[in-house]
Amino acid sequence: GDISGSNDVKKESEDEVKIRMNHPLGDRSTNQMHKVVTSTMAKHAASANSNKNQKTNESGEGRELEDAESKAHMKAMAAKALRYLAKGNSGICRSITESRALLCFAILLEKGPEEVKYNSALALKEITAVAEEDPELRRSA
Repeated sequence: GDISGSNDVKKESEDEVKIRMNHPLGDRSTNQMHKVVTSTMAKHAASANSNKNQKTNESGEGRELEDAESKAHMKAMAAKALRYLAKGNSGICRSITESRALLCFAILLEKGPEEVKYNSALALKEITAVAEEDPELRRSA
């Protein structure tokens, strides 16, 4: 009788150790993390042999995993940062107008959440203010 009782205690403590050793967020989270790590490593290996356009596409795939709220917050903060960078700075404004950024602002103004629309509008306002004083910037825009 005593031997079987000690075996039960030993079995319970082995189970406790297994429980403590499991990932705190469970197997599903561990598998998701494994997928993220594996895909990131594969992308990194592939990017060593790829051109700039392929890298741009790969970085976009990673953003698909983020939730909409995080994406919106990042877009709003990026627009806000560009607003402050553009304020009174012809060089930055020229970089924005010569890149795809104006098109991005237009899309964000049309389709973005309120905070994104607000910060995009303020960024465009700063670019417009600089363009009013800089004829070359007006021509490039």
